[in-house]
Amino acid sequence: MVTHDRQNELERFSERVLSGRAVVETLGQFERGRIPKELVVQAKEHTRESAKHRVRQKAHEKIKTQQRKIIAKWKPLMNALAQNISEKWGPQLPDH
Repeated sequence: MVTHDRQNELERFSERVLSGRAVVETLGQFERGRIPKELVVQAKEHTRESAKHRVRQKAHEKIKTQQRKIIAKWKPLMNALAQNISEKWGPQLPDH
């Protein structure tokens, strides 16, 4: 759970990142041998986002696989139905 102070700190950091100032400052500190707190926060955030992305990607792949299986089963059935209707009724469908 994120505390109110931590939330404010993250918002300030986000504002600095958007302005581009934090990136330059953080890289400068890193190059001088320091590991800025913002860099650690950013790395943790990136790790969480990457994990979420992998979960969503796997779920999407599963849905696509299931969809392909369903289409593969239904396509021959629909083709057979269309052929049966065509043989029975010809090019015209019956009037209801």
